[in-house]
Amino acid sequence: MIKLIVFDMDGVLTEEKSSWHYVHQRLGLDNSENFRKYADNEITYDEFFKLDLKLWLNKFDKLKKDVIVDILREIKIRDGLKDVIEYLHRHNIKSVIVSGGISWLSDIIMARYHFDRAYANEIFTDESNNILPYGRINVVPDKKNIVIKNIIKEYNVDSSSVLSIGDSKTDYSMYIASEYFIAFNSDDDFIKKISDYSINNDITKIIDFLNSY
Repeated sequence: MIKLIVFDMDGVLTEEKSSWHYVHQRLGLDNSENFRKYADNEITYDEFFKLDLKLWLNKFDKLKKDVIVDILREIKIRDGLKDVIEYLHRHNIKSVIVSGGISWLSDIIMARYHFDRAYANEIFTDESNNILPYGRINVVPDKKNIVIKNIIKEYNVDSSSVLSIGDSKTDYSMYIASEYFIAFNSDDDFIKKISDYSINNDITKIIDFLNSY
């Protein structure tokens, strides 16, 4: 029996593939060079994170948290997510978000849909709510297994009762920490190949998977 489900956020719970990319676009910025450096292992994820924030602050000397939160509120959440979370509550299945996305977006989703917990990356602000050029990295995208192992210990569940749901190549790190894995709306052939189940767009299909166990 599945007792814990770990959800990636960007591209799974949201229609937008990357909350970071969406914010960059709305601010009129391009972080593709920073992403290339990270993808090619020229910089660490910590450096990538700080460079993204530096892009924002180079253009906007004083950038308020509220500006970014308002942009994040524009991101469309998957239709049917409410039905999925209500199903999990009825069946006493824990729901946790583990994402390399922005924690302000996971806060929005948590408040709206009542997940049990969320782990995402935090951007720090000063006493006036101005964004600072650093934060706290709680989730390295290709090392989500570390976070999931800690969650398993916290909830005292057996790893054989854990399902993870992701969409990208970095979510292989979710796969290796879980007994079951769903590829959600993924365009990565490898991720789809290793998954126990593959879903396109309709998030309520998660319920069908759970009902089969």
